[in-house]
Amino acid sequence: MGCRKVKGLLLDTHGWFYTISQRSMLTEAVIKKINSAAQDEQLFIAGTTLWELAMLESKQRIKLMPNSLHWMQNALKLTQVQVLNIDSEIAVDSCNLPGGFHGDPADRIIVATARIHDLCLVTADKAILRYGQEKYVKTLSI
Repeated sequence: MGCRKVKGLLLDTHGWFYTISQRSMLTEAVIKKINSAAQDEQLFIAGTTLWELAMLESKQRIKLMPNSLHWMQNALKLTQVQVLNIDSEIAVDSCNLPGGFHGDPADRIIVATARIHDLCLVTADKAILRYGQEKYVKTLSI
C-alpha cells in the first residue's frame, strides 16, 4: 500500500533502530522521507517499540550503549520522534486486525497504531509488508 496522503511516518522497531544505529540499512529515499517527516514533526514510533527494544537488549540480541534507557532517551531527542502510546482504539484494533495477520503482540500493536493514526509504517518486516500489499495498512519498505 502506498504512502501518499498520510499524516506522517511510523517507524517500526527496526526502522527506528536503523535510523539511529545502522543508517546504512536504509535506502536514500527512505532517509529523505524520514528527515522530511521529522522536520514536519510527523515522525512517530509506537510506545511498544520502546518495550521491544528493551526486550531485544535483555535477550542479548542487540546491544544499546551505554544501556537501553540512556540509548532510548538519546535516540528520542536525536530522531525527533513522537511516541504514540497504546490507547483503547489501538488495543481493540490490534486484537481485531482484518485479514490473516500473525499473532506477535508487538507487531499487532505497531500495525494498529499506524492504522488508527493513518500513518505510513516504515519497516523491513516481510509479514508487515505483505499485510500492506493486502491494503490493510500503509507501508514503506526500508
